[in-house]
Amino acid sequence: MAGVGAGDMVEDVEKLQKKSTAVRGTGRAKRGGMGRGKSAQDLKKALGQIADYSEEGDVSIEPDKTTATDNCAFHDAPGASEIPGTKATDYITSAPINSAPLVQTDPSISNGTSTITNSEQTVSITKISMDTNGHTAPSGIDSELNTNKPTSETQATDTDTIVTASDTAAAVTAVSEEPMEEGEVVKEDKPDVKEEESKEPTELDKYWKSVKDNPSDFTGWTYLLQYVEQENKVDSAREAFEAFFARYPYCYGYWKKYSDLEKRAGNVQVAQEVYEKAVRAIPLSADLWLHYVTFLSTRLEEEGIDSAEIQVRELYERAIETCGGDFRSDKLWEAYINFELEKKNLQRVTGIYDRLLALPTQLYSHNFDNFKSFVNANVPKDILSLDEFLELRKQVVTITPELQPGVPADDELSPENAPAVDDAPPGEEKPPGEDSPPPGEDKAAKTEEVSGDPETEALRKKIIEIRTVVHKTTEEEVSKRWQFEEGIRRPYFHVKPLEKAQLKNWKDYLDWEIENGTHKRVLLLFERCMISCALYEEFWMKYAKYMEEHSVKGVREVYKRACTIHLPKKPTINLAWAAFEEIHGNPTSAFEVLHNLNKQIPQYSSIALRRIGLERRQGNVEDVEGMFEEYIDNSQNTETATFYRIKYARFLMKVKRDVAKARTVLNTAIDNDKKNAKLYNQLIDLEYQCNPIDETRMNEALDRALGANFSQDEKVKFSRRKLEFNEDFGSDVSRLMEVYEEHQKVMKEYNATKKRKSTSTSEEAAPKKTKVEVPPPTSSTAASTSGYSNTGYDQSGYYQNTWGNYNQGYYGAGGWGGYNTGYY
Repeated sequence: MAGVGAGDMVEDVEKLQKKSTAVRGTGRAKRGGMGRGKSAQDLKKALGQIADYSEEGDVSIEPDKTTATDNCAFHDAPGASEIPGTKATDYITSAPINSAPLVQTDPSISNGTSTITNSEQTVSITKISMDTNGHTAPSGIDSELNTNKPTSETQATDTDTIVTASDTAAAVTAVSEEPMEEGEVVKEDKPDVKEEESKEPTELDKYWKSVKDNPSDFTGWTYLLQYVEQENKVDSAREAFEAFFARYPYCYGYWKKYSDLEKRAGNVQVAQEVYEKAVRAIPLSADLWLHYVTFLSTRLEEEGIDSAEIQVRELYERAIETCGGDFRSDKLWEAYINFELEKKNLQRVTGIYDRLLALPTQLYSHNFDNFKSFVNANVPKDILSLDEFLELRKQVVTITPELQPGVPADDELSPENAPAVDDAPPGEEKPPGEDSPPPGEDKAAKTEEVSGDPETEALRKKIIEIRTVVHKTTEEEVSKRWQFEEGIRRPYFHVKPLEKAQLKNWKDYLDWEIENGTHKRVLLLFERCMISCALYEEFWMKYAKYMEEHSVKGVREVYKRACTIHLPKKPTINLAWAAFEEIHGNPTSAFEVLHNLNKQIPQYSSIALRRIGLERRQGNVEDVEGMFEEYIDNSQNTETATFYRIKYARFLMKVKRDVAKARTVLNTAIDNDKKNAKLYNQLIDLEYQCNPIDETRMNEALDRALGANFSQDEKVKFSRRKLEFNEDFGSDVSRLMEVYEEHQKVMKEYNATKKRKSTSTSEEAAPKKTKVEVPPPTSSTAASTSGYSNTGYDQSGYYQNTWGNYNQGYYGAGGWGGYNTGYY
């Protein structure tokens, strides 16, 4: 490269600039060409050669002394700052460059920067890249020399050529600044596909792969949620939580984690929406409702909402209406009572207690004690509505003589209780119209219980007495359910199986409640049961069956929750749902249910037959044929294909009356499964069912079965069927005799084989015996062992036994009507 100067290189750069323009014009005509990216690559190669020339001594770079702000090639380059989204000073900055002699050139390939160094300076050559708008921009990239213009732009001699960095930079900028037409596509360098494929998956990818490979792995899901929660990336966490709740919506603790994560990210409204989803998914979770109330109270307080109290109360009412009847909901009631006490709404507190005391809850006795304390700590007038207070006071005054006006109590007649003399000075009497404070409203009553006021005490006793009657009734209801409630060891959801004792307890509890409880309490108990037993098909079926007597919509909702969330792969309940929809005139919904189940369990024959039956009942005969053929083609083994072909042949024979096609289907099945005796029986039965019977085809089917490679037992069965058919329907007696002879041969072979087996078995099982001499035969023994024994006669008896045994042994077990019980 000794003969090449820097001037030549500048000329090459100019050529590349023109080439880039020409290429752009070509790109407008056809979009599959080289494009701007290719031109930029060629320019990069040329710039790399400049560094090589300087290394060989043909090119030297003469920097000048400038300041740091002026020492940028693109600072002086025309139009550099016009690149969209950039400015000239964004590209290259460096320290002042001294004019020390050049020492070393060090191309740094690993980081994409070539560095030309001397003893006191560093000049960088960086890569050319594309900005986000598709323009070529030198953003820390490999295009330009970080030097300034020397005193003269070019000085050429035989041994030395000086090239300024600004010349090269200006050329690079000119390439990058050429205007683009609207719609022009610039091809960027694509990353190496192999590098992307070889890129190792992240930790998040590994956690996702675990749950995607096995969606039923609950522990794998918990690891995934734990990871995204630690990473605190909202998008990743949101995706993970939503996927988790699609399978496990009853995990109330993870709903709270999800909402907390959104709140930490500043998405307060989204966090509240998460709670709304949660209480719809698991409405009987008192803990979840309490978390929601706490969240809402805090939010409204922080935002200074005037209607905060009303909104919180409304949320409490929703919670009580939905979850308050739960046996373990006492903490929710207690929180609601405390909320109203803080707001000094004593009458509301009384109303809440009235509702609570009528419910059989776990802490029913504790709740009643709290109510009595509440009554004794407050004035009756404050805790009762006006109408109730006046009515109650009327009753108390009527039944209590000492409270009536002008009637002193017995203890007041004694001298010790005589009223004291009024020693107040004149004028100290209260003015007219200013009454004494009502009973229970004196200063002492405001701080402590008023025990000296008879009317107040009587009112309190009356209030408690009325609620005691309700409490006794509640106590009886609790005692009836207490044994069942004690048997519930796991009231929450978990994927671990329940013990048999707990399952039995739930079943017995439901049966008792259905028989003795109200409809509302039965529904409540079923919902509680579904949380603990969500993965048990039998309880969902029991729930749906109960709802059939009350609400069609309710049955549909039960099936929907069970089949789409908790039990998508359980065939029994899904098939029951499909049947329910078909019964109620929704064949489209039924087919959708079966279709979804078929995707979950693609090789389950019961689903296939139910889908086919649904189409057949709707009169879609052509669709039925297509479905049969589809299932046959998609069968994973010969046995399954044989099963569907037999069903298909029956459909063609009985429904479509297409005997020829049914015969073809069975013959094809035999060709593919030659050792399956069921197929031969089906073909024979098909011919037997034809009206009129084709004698030739029937005998051909029987002969085909006899010619197959079956055991002697199977051959005897087919031989007997052939003999009976020709006896009953044969038109040629000579043919009948031939069949009889053939049957005798089959029987002879069968007896011989059977005898050999029994002999070999007895020889292996029985030990050697000592030889015993047999006495000579007498006349009686000789007669019994002569050649005229019953052996030959018994052989002829096979002909008679054939007719008597056929119907019992073959036709009834293997025909069209007995196929299911006999074969599959």
